[in-house]
Amino acid sequence: YAGGATCGLWRSDDKGLNWLPLLDTELLINEVYSLEIDFTNPDIVYFSSGDNLYRTIDGGQSYELLHELGFIKDIIMSPNSTDTIFICSNLGLFRLTSTDSSIEELLSGDILELEFHPTNSSVIYTTRQSYNKTEFLKSINFGLTFELFDNGWPNPGPNDEQLRTEISVSADRPDQVVALTTG
Repeated sequence: YAGGATCGLWRSDDKGLNWLPLLDTELLINEVYSLEIDFTNPDIVYFSSGDNLYRTIDGGQSYELLHELGFIKDIIMSPNSTDTIFICSNLGLFRLTSTDSSIEELLSGDILELEFHPTNSSVIYTTRQSYNKTEFLKSINFGLTFELFDNGWPNPGPNDEQLRTEISVSADRPDQVVALTTG
């Protein structure tokens, strides 16, 4: 599967040699900003289009609108359960339980992305936009609470800004978070 901001959702059944557009017949959506494929069933895909979170359970033959959550920036499936999906949006961090489509807000604000600790899925790292900078937050209890960490984190001056941050965690160094920040 692949999605694009101006070309919708696509599927390849031959390792990328040929691609089939999936949204030009039923939904007429040409904006897909994030997607997550179920790691136990590749026919189940969650994807966002603007404020809307969708799911297909049949490889793109049909779709279901699950929730409107603001501009969705990232969708991450729990490494422990395909029934738990985390959604980062400009309105907050949400946890979706896919069995009943229930949603819970875990964190408010403009959440940019989320990463799990590679060996302890109770540990979640996330970044949040806050005025002219980003903030780094960590949860050690699967998102029930978050702690703000600012030791060593960029803090722009009054006329500067630091608006984009990408974070990553490697299984080789599971207790080290790498961040790329730009102004």
